[in-house]
Amino acid sequence: MRLARPEDSKDILRIYEQSLSGLDDEGIEWYMSLLKARARESIFLVALVNGKVVGFVQAYHNGNKGYVEALAVDPRYRNMGIGSALLSEVERRLKKRGVKIVRLNVKYNNLKALAFYLKRGYIVDGVTLLLRVRVRELKLPPVENLMVKVLSQKEREALYKDIEAMPSTWWSSITEKADSKIYRYYKSEISLAVYSDDKFCGIAEFQPEEITIIDYLAVTYREPSCSLRALLRGILLYSRGKGIEEIVIPVDSTKKALLKTLIDEGFKIEGVEYRLSKRLKR
Repeated sequence: MRLARPEDSKDILRIYEQSLSGLDDEGIEWYMSLLKARARESIFLVALVNGKVVGFVQAYHNGNKGYVEALAVDPRYRNMGIGSALLSEVERRLKKRGVKIVRLNVKYNNLKALAFYLKRGYIVDGVTLLLRVRVRELKLPPVENLMVKVLSQKEREALYKDIEAMPSTWWSSITEKADSKIYRYYKSEISLAVYSDDKFCGIAEFQPEEITIIDYLAVTYREPSCSLRALLRGILLYSRGKGIEEIVIPVDSTKKALLKTLIDEGFKIEGVEYRLSKRLKR
């Protein structure tokens, strides 16, 4: 077992597609960017058998919190303890960096993964909802003096230093510092900031596709529902002419104002992810 290298990207993507198809949609560019960035807040390990990459785990940490983004093993090498070894090793390294609690997400229909983590000391302690809408069904009214801006990397970094915003998901507070370094290499992702009357409303980060999953969304703590509507209006305006037909936004079940606003605007719950957590022993 060792740290992943850029040349491992193709093997990692192959294993990812074989193991996690339908859960997320990462490409070779994302993994190359992740490995090139070598963010201090990220740990990326691969498992080797006879020098061949047969599994990987990727995790983030921020302060005393950790997040396992993905763990996968080549189907031909399962039931050999490789997944358990990868998880144990990333937990050990996270603990060494001061992490006290590790969290991760499992889709509601991935019962094998759920059982795997429960068997290894994780508990279910929350839910993330996936909300979807067809762009043509969004009927958002105009927002007064709305400004929509696609940010450069420098503008993005400067904005994050100046603002405080409420993210839609719990993991964003753990991953965002590392992702800011990854986006220097990952050019497919855009950062869209929205303002009303020159006041910041919110930001969304995503890769524009036919079905666009919002990787990061955050709005101001002041009047979050109004800010979210302005941000949605900005995303809608950007989507026109970009081939975006559907939008998916993950939201914590505890974010009541955000959930109510999205449902009021026509978003429908299309899936659920369980949040699992584990306290690392001293």
